[in-house]
Amino acid sequence: MATKLTFSIMTHMASLTTSLEDFLARYAKTKFVDVTLLGLDYATGWQEFVRNAIHGSNLQVSEVGSTWLNDFIAMNALRPFSPAEIRNLGGAGAFAPALWKIGVQADQNVFAIPWMTDIRFVFYRRSQMAKAGLNPETAFSTIEQFDQTLQALQSAGGLPPFVVPTQKSHLTLHNLAMWIWSKGKDFLDENGKRVLLMDPDVQDAMRSYFNLGRFIVPELRNLADEASDAVFAQGRAAVVIAGPWMLNLISNSPDLAADTGIAVAFKQPYMGGSSLVIWKNVIRDRESAELVGSLTGAEYQAAFAHMAGQLPARMDTLQEFPLPDPSYQQVIDFGFKNSRTLPNLPLWGMIEERMVNSIARVWADLLENPEADVDMVMNHHLKLLGNRLNLVLSNS
Repeated sequence: MATKLTFSIMTHMASLTTSLEDFLARYAKTKFVDVTLLGLDYATGWQEFVRNAIHGSNLQVSEVGSTWLNDFIAMNALRPFSPAEIRNLGGAGAFAPALWKIGVQADQNVFAIPWMTDIRFVFYRRSQMAKAGLNPETAFSTIEQFDQTLQALQSAGGLPPFVVPTQKSHLTLHNLAMWIWSKGKDFLDENGKRVLLMDPDVQDAMRSYFNLGRFIVPELRNLADEASDAVFAQGRAAVVIAGPWMLNLISNSPDLAADTGIAVAFKQPYMGGSSLVIWKNVIRDRESAELVGSLTGAEYQAAFAHMAGQLPARMDTLQEFPLPDPSYQQVIDFGFKNSRTLPNLPLWGMIEERMVNSIARVWADLLENPEADVDMVMNHHLKLLGNRLNLVLSNS
């Protein structure tokens, strides 16, 4: 009788689900392991994982987002990978460094193997940049230069200069992180015991980001993630901040792809993504580890990531990843080696969700009243939040 496992993934494009089902059907024939693929969405996935951590259920292997990992490690809900298993996967050096570190604890136990990688890039229209006399090599290198670039694009006429999501979106927090890191700060202090939302440098970074709203024309305001991406993919804006999924979107139009360049903001992009974990006390321990090894192996990494609108997590598969323009490779390689992740601590999932809600309210107020004082709006929504989060952190 074949061994039975359940493998859960988060919501992805339908093409990935179909490809994984085909892969698992072949896997069953060669390994004599029947794997049920279970799709979870982000709205209910957290609750399902918590139930699995506390009570146990039918999950053996799961895809878990990078900012959720430490909560389940802290709950002692995950099974660490053995040194031999890690060697068989190629070791730490085979994977994106920033993403690998999230799953490693102080005692060097490894609880997660990187699978999909999300790096935040600046995508821009080459023709619009040339029209404005801008050099893409330096246009997005500092906060000040980013602002000046959008100002030049606006003055040159042509396409609306900028679009980003302004409805509730985790992408806004990821974008803000890059502005804050460029000031030498983070959302939390070094000890992870204090939120820095009211720190002068953090406030300055957030002010600079929200001030970019003046470059978003009225018809492109109040957009959610997919709508913002679609604007750029349809050739209706000059600059967007987005993830690897944009590579798939622009590939649908050769002319659009030829006119699209990519850059890294401030030389240190945000990195997120997902990893594969094995839940603690699973009965089929060895079979679960072998499944993770197959899913994260070099043979399938590039194909699975491309279908998910992400980048592969393995460094040795980057050259195989299909790109609309070979010139993107250098920027992507740089992003892999120089990226940074959000704070890595057990309470971050809760902190992130509350920040995302408050940041959405900041955008809503500023776009409804463009003449409003940015500092007043930020303080109105973020000061009390910071105080409440600091109280929670001080007691953790």
